[in-house]
Amino acid sequence: MKKIILVLFIISFSASVILSQETGDSVAKLNNSLCTVYNSKNSGLPNDVIRDIAVDKNSNKWIATFGGLVKFDGKNWTVFNTSNSEIPADSLSSVCVDFHQNIWISTLSNGFAMFDGQKWQSFTTKNSPLPTDATWSIKTDDDDNVWVCTSGKGVIRVAGKDWINYNTANSKIENNFVTGIFVDKENNKWITPANSGLLLYKNNFWKNINSTNSKLPENHIMAFDADESGNFWMGTLPGVGLIKVSDTSWFFYTEINSRIPASGVASITHDRRGNILFVAFESDLQKYLPLGLVKFNGSDFINYNTENSGLPTNDITVIATEKNGNIWLGTNFEGLVLFKE
Repeated sequence: MKKIILVLFIISFSASVILSQETGDSVAKLNNSLCTVYNSKNSGLPNDVIRDIAVDKNSNKWIATFGGLVKFDGKNWTVFNTSNSEIPADSLSSVCVDFHQNIWISTLSNGFAMFDGQKWQSFTTKNSPLPTDATWSIKTDDDDNVWVCTSGKGVIRVAGKDWINYNTANSKIENNFVTGIFVDKENNKWITPANSGLLLYKNNFWKNINSTNSKLPENHIMAFDADESGNFWMGTLPGVGLIKVSDTSWFFYTEINSRIPASGVASITHDRRGNILFVAFESDLQKYLPLGLVKFNGSDFINYNTENSGLPTNDITVIATEKNGNIWLGTNFEGLVLFKE
């Protein structure tokens, strides 16, 4: 029971008239990089809690906050909230961009929605087959399917007018509380049900990967990423560390066998040079203790935190990268950070 409470505690911290304005920058040295901090005091951000970041083909940043959706083009900020648009809620949980450059958002309490650049279309329990309005994460795949992770009702796949609700009753999902989904370059879906390992959906078949049928030592997956070389990376609760899967080989980076700053790993991604970026954290039964951003180049771990860089907080919620090398960090209560190498 204590472990379940801790997991939910960590998840809760890690889960139109247009406002447009220019911003001032708060710039600080981050080793050989520049760290630019944007918050509700010095920019057009309506709220300093950042839940997710997506980048479209024009390099616009779409930012899911607790104050609505924000579009940042590098100069101007455009805010979509319930007061100035038809967005269904202000407290957002995730955002993604599909192949057609439509913007999709999930909300904590009012379903999900799509924005085509002109108008909003919302999907809730009142106007669609959606089984719950509590949606945690949203992604689209190469077949124009929309995948929505829910709190307590499994995963929803929307394929045009067809809706399929995958749950414990009709699929291999072992927990209907689903925290996230990742779509790799082969269009495979990697799903993370709470405390239930990893679930692969490939060519209409399901495969469970957990501590009983694989080398996975911990069943709660905090984050997942697939790099350009086809390696899979996973982060789990403290005690396990960073996991790399290359073909059939498993590699574990812990505080015992490496210089990783902490064995709790969340929000993994990779940059254009192939470096792995993730959030490191420790915890006890009552506290989530974030340690900032970590870059792993295959041999060395570099930890950027409030003590050695311009980061305003160690509590990073999401990491997003651009093709030009820019790294964007979302934080809890301290806004948005641009890490420019």
